[in-house]
Amino acid sequence: MKSWLTQRLFLDKDLYTESRNEDNFINAKPFVKWAWWKRQILSKLEEHLPEKFRNYFEPFLWWWSFYFYLKSKNKIAWKSYLSDYNVELINTYKVIKENPDKLIDHLEEFKNSNNKDFYYELRALDRLEEFNKICEIQRAARFIYLNKTCYNWIWRVNSKWQNNVPYWKNSNPAIFAKENILSCNRILNYKTFLDPWDYKNILKKAKKWDFIFLDPPYDPIKLTSNFTSYNGFTFSKDMQIELFNTFRKLDKKWCFVMMTNSSTPFIQDLFEEYITKYQKNIISVKRFINCQWQNRLSVEEIIIKNYSNEDNHLIR
Repeated sequence: MKSWLTQRLFLDKDLYTESRNEDNFINAKPFVKWAWWKRQILSKLEEHLPEKFRNYFEPFLWWWSFYFYLKSKNKIAWKSYLSDYNVELINTYKVIKENPDKLIDHLEEFKNSNNKDFYYELRALDRLEEFNKICEIQRAARFIYLNKTCYNWIWRVNSKWQNNVPYWKNSNPAIFAKENILSCNRILNYKTFLDPWDYKNILKKAKKWDFIFLDPPYDPIKLTSNFTSYNGFTFSKDMQIELFNTFRKLDKKWCFVMMTNSSTPFIQDLFEEYITKYQKNIISVKRFINCQWQNRLSVEEIIIKNYSNEDNHLIR
């Protein structure tokens, strides 16, 4: 007689028969540096993936490394739904998906024109009322160029969503890699959907057996720390609680959910029921925001899940 798990797998077997990407193992990497990116811990995150899942959701896409990492390793077979509240970021990826060649042409022009005056001229565009009327391709090229030529290579905006990072003098900045943009284009054109939506809106699409990776603005380790200078707003305690409620709703829908956050007492207390049931996973991560390497200290982050490796990733 079949066990409960075997019967469940048999009943849902069609959920796992989606064909794989024909362009297997395309090597693509994020082409912008973000304030809290995670390239150094991608392999650790991979260890916590559910063994099988349907659609992939990543609603906080400010670093993008995990999506490209999983796609490059052929871990996502179904659809991917990617979103972020940063419209410039989403616009850039839509341009890469739809017009990579024209984007490369613009980036080549920007690279040839690179100097301090040109940088500040481009940076000042978002102070103009007609900024949103600028060609989408030019805006995407601007986004990448500013990121790769700004101080410490980190995109940062003020409360008005205006870039405020100074120029970093570099005789030969690596503004873009043509091959990587074309690789990103191939991956993004395989069952991937992009939208500048709030995370709650896009997660309404999530259904049973879908996998959601949450990388929200982190709970501050210190009272004087926040994300305002990087994101244009602060992700408050109330918003963390709202995210927890979303996490719980997804759990009740039988979605697989994994979240990273600062390992603060507040976050550990908030997610205590999941941490207790599915193990506390603490990792040490070095921050790259400080321009002085000696001040880039390691901090503790926590990985929170609603599933267990010991349960074959299916029984909760």
